[in-house]
Amino acid sequence: GWSGLNSLSRPLSAIVLQRIITFHGTACVAGFSFGIQWISIIFIFMQGMRISISSLVGQFLGKGDIKGAEDTTKAGLQFGYAFVSVVSVVGIIFSGEAISVFTTDEAVIRAGQGYLIIIFMGMFFDVLMTVYSASFNGAGNTAPPTIAAFFANWVGKISFAMITTYVFHLGINWVWAGISLSMVIEGLGLAFWHKKGHWKHKKV
Repeated sequence: GWSGLNSLSRPLSAIVLQRIITFHGTACVAGFSFGIQWISIIFIFMQGMRISISSLVGQFLGKGDIKGAEDTTKAGLQFGYAFVSVVSVVGIIFSGEAISVFTTDEAVIRAGQGYLIIIFMGMFFDVLMTVYSASFNGAGNTAPPTIAAFFANWVGKISFAMITTYVFHLGINWVWAGISLSMVIEGLGLAFWHKKGHWKHKKV
């Protein structure tokens, strides 16, 4: 049930976010579309890591090996940070060139470049999101990832983007900042919840 709610909430928030981006103009819509193509490549890797960690944590907890589950989580964090560090540096440096692959329109390139730079800056918190949500899922404790994602996406990302857009009339980079803010909220929220340790004692 919790997993189903999470799967429903994320795409709904993405629809609302797309409407907010559209308010800023077609160049921003195109920049977002092109930028997310590059980010999606990273998310494919992160999803693979999520599945691996979830499976291993479930196996270790299933046989009562709590240390094995903890070590899996730690290894996931280390590997994730190493990967994101390299990708983020390269991605920020070549953000303009990455968008230029799709278009020569300067307005679109500026919007897409801003998106990539700001998202890459928040990507370190996506490591926390990926690893800890995978650990929770492996333990069969799917409520924390769903609750954290709800607050991150609706209270953080959508609310922040709406206020900066419709109330303060700020530029598109503030919408991108709202996306990174959601990563920060979700990542730190899951890290805090994970350290409580209740997931270690779920029956698997």
